[in-house]
Amino acid sequence: MFIDKAIPSSNPLDPDCVFLAIHGNRGKLAFFKSKDNTWKTLTSDAINYDDILYYKNRFIAVGPFGVFQCDIDSEQKVIPLAPPVVFGCFNRKYLVELFGDLLLVVRHLDWEDQYSDASDHYFPKFELFKLDSRNLIWNKLSSLGDHALFLGHNKAILVSTKEFNEFKPDCIYFVDDYIEGYFERAAGCHDMGIFNLKAHAFEPVLPFTQIWLSPLFSIIPGL
Repeated sequence: MFIDKAIPSSNPLDPDCVFLAIHGNRGKLAFFKSKDNTWKTLTSDAINYDDILYYKNRFIAVGPFGVFQCDIDSEQKVIPLAPPVVFGCFNRKYLVELFGDLLLVVRHLDWEDQYSDASDHYFPKFELFKLDSRNLIWNKLSSLGDHALFLGHNKAILVSTKEFNEFKPDCIYFVDDYIEGYFERAAGCHDMGIFNLKAHAFEPVLPFTQIWLSPLFSIIPGL
């Protein structure tokens, strides 16, 4: 099974730890319990989930049609939790917790190719929403205050800029998490930068040139 992303419910060494994963070329959800020793796909009408989060003792997933909670015990299916804030394929969504609140980060992609004839660039804009847990509606959030948000294919992380003053407050630090781009075009993926929420401005952190890094993975014969 191809796994795009997986997260644990607790310390992976805990025998009761459960893993939730986005898997396959359709982005479905599956979970793994060590006592079952097998992956099980959750029943869902939706596909192409963007992100998953373990939040308040339950797994949460976001996709094109909203945010869902995952029943991994009795019915083994996804259950609608909150409606979508945007539709369409030209955006990516992330889940993050802030002081007990559930935040939804939407990364809008604007396609540009003006910087290089050999590469495609997506210059993103971001919107933040906080879930009203009582009414199950999203309220737009205009600021992160004294925090910086780090976004990528891995877990979204919030950092206090009072504790780590080398980072800029109320900013989103992001990297290109479109991994397929490394295989689809010679230029690879290099859209990364800082988005200032207050100024609604984008600041690049690297020149718009290809940077070759170490391989993402190795192929080991016999495995």
